[in-house]
Order: sequence, then C-alpha cells, then structure tokens
Amino acid sequence: MTAPAVTAEPSADLERFEGRPFGALVLAFLLSGALLALAEWMAARGDTTAHFYVFWVAYFLVTAPVAWLMVTQRTGAAARGALVVALGIWSLAPSLLRTGNHPLFFDEFSHFRMLQDLVHTGHPVSSVGLLQIGASFPGLELVTSALFHLSGLTLWISALVIAGVAHVALLAGVYVLVRDASRSTRAAAIAAVVYSLNPSWLIFDAQFSYETLALPMLVWILVFALRGARQRPIGAAVFTRVAQVSLAVVLIAGLVVTHSVTSFVCAATLTGIAIVATLQRRGLLRADVVTSPLVAWGLAAWSVLVTTFRFVDVGHPLLVYLGPTFHVSEQLRQLLSLFGIGAGLPLHSAFANSSAPLFEIVCAYLMLPVLLVAFVWALWGLLGSRRELSPLAYVAAVLGALFFASLPLASAVAYSEAVHRSWAFSFLGFAVILAVAGGLALDGRLTISMRARRLWPPEVRWHRTLRPAIAACAVVVAIGSVSLGSSTAYRFGGPVAPETDPLYVGTQTAMIASWFARHGTSHDVVFANRWVVRPIAIASRVRLVKPGGTEVLLLLTHHIYADQLYAYLRDRVTYVVFDRRTGAVGSVEGWFWYVPADTLLPKRARAHIYPGRVGCLNWLNAVFATTEYEVFRVSRHTLGADLAHGSPGLEKACTKTFGIH
Repeated sequence: MTAPAVTAEPSADLERFEGRPFGALVLAFLLSGALLALAEWMAARGDTTAHFYVFWVAYFLVTAPVAWLMVTQRTGAAARGALVVALGIWSLAPSLLRTGNHPLFFDEFSHFRMLQDLVHTGHPVSSVGLLQIGASFPGLELVTSALFHLSGLTLWISALVIAGVAHVALLAGVYVLVRDASRSTRAAAIAAVVYSLNPSWLIFDAQFSYETLALPMLVWILVFALRGARQRPIGAAVFTRVAQVSLAVVLIAGLVVTHSVTSFVCAATLTGIAIVATLQRRGLLRADVVTSPLVAWGLAAWSVLVTTFRFVDVGHPLLVYLGPTFHVSEQLRQLLSLFGIGAGLPLHSAFANSSAPLFEIVCAYLMLPVLLVAFVWALWGLLGSRRELSPLAYVAAVLGALFFASLPLASAVAYSEAVHRSWAFSFLGFAVILAVAGGLALDGRLTISMRARRLWPPEVRWHRTLRPAIAACAVVVAIGSVSLGSSTAYRFGGPVAPETDPLYVGTQTAMIASWFARHGTSHDVVFANRWVVRPIAIASRVRLVKPGGTEVLLLLTHHIYADQLYAYLRDRVTYVVFDRRTGAVGSVEGWFWYVPADTLLPKRARAHIYPGRVGCLNWLNAVFATTEYEVFRVSRHTLGADLAHGSPGLEKACTKTFGIH
C-alpha cells in the first residue's frame, strides 16, 4: 500500500538460487517430506509425543530458510515469487500424507459424494443427507468434474489436484495482492509468510472443501478489482482495465455458487474499498494512490447483487445454516457472560483432553498477545503513512481487528467452529497490515513517536536483539497457530476411534462400506451414525436420512415413541446400521448417535439403552454384521402394520428381558 517510489529491487534474481544455496534448499524440502512421513508413521503406530518433535523439525526445516530468503533484501523479485509457490506446494504435504488416497475429513466426504453425484447424474444438486447446504453451492464440484472429464485422472486424484492448485493459488494471490498495492515484493513476501501462519492454513484450508477453492477466488477478485480500479492513461491501458474488471466480474459470479460466507465477505470487502476510494477522491482521506470510485462501486454493486440473488434463491436452508452465526442477541449475551453479566451458552475449555504437548499449548496461548502487539504496532506505524495507503489497507485493518474480536466467542461451543472458519478471512487483513508496515520498517520509512519520543525505529544498541526476538515470536505464532487451528487427530493418525471424526476409518467401516457397494442401490435409504455413514455414502449410490426424527429407534418404549417411528416410513428407510458400541442416545439431531463419553450429550438423555433392543424389533432383519456394526433391513410393511396398532413392533420376549414398559 505504499507509493510507487520505493527502493529498487535487486537485478539479480534467480542467480541467488544457483549452486549450493539452491541445492541445499531442495535437500531441505526432500528431508522435510521424509520427516513428515516419519511423524505420521510414528503417530499411527501409537507414539504419544515424539512425533510432535519430528513434525516441527520437518516444519522449520523448510519454512525457516524459505521465510528468511523471501524477506531478505538480497533476494530478487522473481526468486521471491518462486519461493512463495514452493512454500505453497510444501504446505500441502502434511495434509496429503494424512489423507492418502481417499477422503478423510468430514467436509471431504460430503463434497466427494456430491462430486460423485454430479459425475454420475450430470446434476450438481445432491440428495444425500451429509451437507444439505453444500448442494446449493456446487462450484468446487463443477470445476473438479471438468478436470476429471478432460484429464482422465481418477475422481479423487482430480479432487486433490483442484484442492492443491487452489491452496497454492491462495498464497500466491496474497503475494500478488500486496505486491500490486505496495509496489514492493519484499512487503508481499512478508504478507505471504504471515498468512501461512493462519491457523486454518496448513490442514483445514488444504482439504477438498468449498472454502479451499473460494478463498483464492476471493483474493484474486481483490487483485483484479484493485488493478481495474487504478487510474490509468487512455489508450492501450483502457483495454487492460477492461480485462481486469471482466476477470473480477466472472470470478464474483463463480464465487456465489461456490461458498456462501466467502461471497458475503467479498461483497462487504468490495463495498468497503469503494467507500474508502470515494473518501480519498473527495479529499476526506489523503492519498497518493488514486483509485477510481466508479469502477470500485460498480464491482461492489455487482457482488452485492449476485450474492443477494443467490442467498434469496437458496432461501430457507441457507437461513437455517447461517442462523446461529449471525444470531446477534446470542452473541451479545455470550460476550456479557464472559464478564460475569448474565448466563451465556455452554463453554468448552481449550485443549481439554488434548494430546498436544505442553510447548504447543503454551505457544497457542502466547501467540494471541504476540499477534495483538504486532497488529497494534503496524496500525500505529501506518497512521503516519496514510497518504501512501490504498483503500485495501483500511478494509484490511477492519478484517484484522475481527480476529481479536472473535476470540471471546471461540469459548462458546455454539460458535467455536464459525469463529475458527472466520480466521481465514481475518488473517488476510492481518497479513496485509503487518506486511505493509513491515515493508516500510525494513526500508527505514516507518516511524512511531509518542510525546516527542521516538519509539520506532529502536536505538542502535537494540538492533542485535531485534531480529532474534522477531524470529522467536514467529516461531511461537507458527507452533501456536497449527496447534490451535486443528486437533491432533486431524494432524496425525492413530488407533481407530469412532467418536473422533478423522480417526474412525478402519477395517470395520471399510467392511460395511464394501457391503453396501455390493448390495446398495440408488433407491435405498440408509440410517446410520455420523461416522460410518460417510464411507457408506462414497462407496455406494445409496441415499441417506436427512436430520430429524429417526433417532427414536434407540429410545424404545410403548407409550412415548411409537408415533415417532413413523419417521422411518416417511423417510422410506430401507437399511439401518447400528453401532454395537452405542450406549446412550437422547434428544439429538437425526443420524448423530453419541457415545456415553460425549460431554455434549444432555444428562436427561442418558437413558440406559442396550444394543440388544434393536434386535427385538420385528420390522428389522439382520443381513450383515461385523464385530462393531450390524446392518438391518427395514420391512416398512411390517412397521406400518405395527404402528397402525399402536405398537413399535417389539417382540414380547424382549419386553421382559430389557424391562420395557
């Protein structure tokens, strides 16, 4: 965001990477990959702590030299761009080593099933009950399907390619965005390094999910929008402006069918840029960089229009999906409760029952004050350089501040996931602000004073300790962000755990999925728990029960729940998969079965239910079983006859055995 007149970049670019430095960097990448694989292997074999240390050695073996080379003044512009791409490619390794040749994370199963439906039926809207709102935003599936048909790759490899390219394009987009706005590749490199410390970056935003594609689309929309809105002379440059604006228009249209929240953030960001551009044009904000308010408002209006149209078109499902996130009164009540005013929503303790080592937990807590001090320093320093700031800087300051504003809500169970997902956006603003201020500071053009006393730059005697201190803070933030951004189960493998999303895949679930692949059809409807239902969904063409009603199977009594069993007829359920380890189930959403150790399970729902009761139902016929699961075929005719007589269909012998009244 600085003026065009900055220190010239070195003329020698790629020559810095010839010979030994380049060879050492390649060796570091190869060795890092081997160590990451070793850490995953150790964790999968049951190691408790050593794999964490191996992981961090592998992490800093690449990120430390790459970050230093990107920021140092001796590195040229072309080399910095190559390093950004290299860092983006390397950051795929932890996720790819964890995932392997099949989906693993919750969102991946949902999107992969929708991708399968698109390829098989030619229609992007899926009827599967994994992620209802996802079927209304099929942009990721459409792009992946196109690659699948054009390339001849397998469907899952096509998904990995799209996710990988999008992940790298996101970091490259951050680099280009700040480079264009600041005219400094050094500041752009700082932005890329800072954004790579985003808690969602290494694992969550590298998976096959719509946010992984939507985030780079957002960043490149901002790149093309700012390029198109920059004042240019008439002539050939007019065509360039039209091309840039056209690219932004097309990407905005694609974004609204890819991800709902990112579309909203895009519309809000473009509107903020247009407002600041107008204030700068009218002289209310001083600026050396002139941005066209007309172009900025045109793109903002287009984004608001298509986003609004898409939200209205999707309608009620989107309102239900986003409702808790934008429930202002509940959020306010939660914030007040943290200050002892009133009662808030249930809280959870960070790192409760976590297997993360102590140093990761300490870094996760320390990173928050470190980031706050860095953000305040950057804003304070930029106050004296307002003339050099583009409209993006003002909007980025607001986005960055939202990271700290979101932290109190992170303690609420109801909002923790939404807060976690918001960090990918707020860290974009944080990276822009810190990069611009950092670039000015490295060029010796950032000054901070208070009451005629200079606070920055520091005195010469402090210069020797400044770089080690900054490096130590970067290490703290890197370790803290990874440990805060994803659980250890997402980062490393381990023994199969049915109540843990990334650790449930194993021989038992594979056997059930394989059985449905052989026997299930597109006409069958399956009711199963949230863990085994996902491999079933991608191994076969069966449909799944949508949330609501059918969980009453495990709360069998004659008097209360018989009428509710009509849900099995309404949903036309043909198969029920029962987890023999299920011990207590209550008033929870459909097809989400819980284990007794789940702290979210209401105490009033902890009825003493035994797996044997399922076998007592005369309308369920066992057709396949493993040690942990049992598959029942539903006779809807028998169930209908039982319910017509006011009975849930329990065998008489079972009423005595299990004490059912």
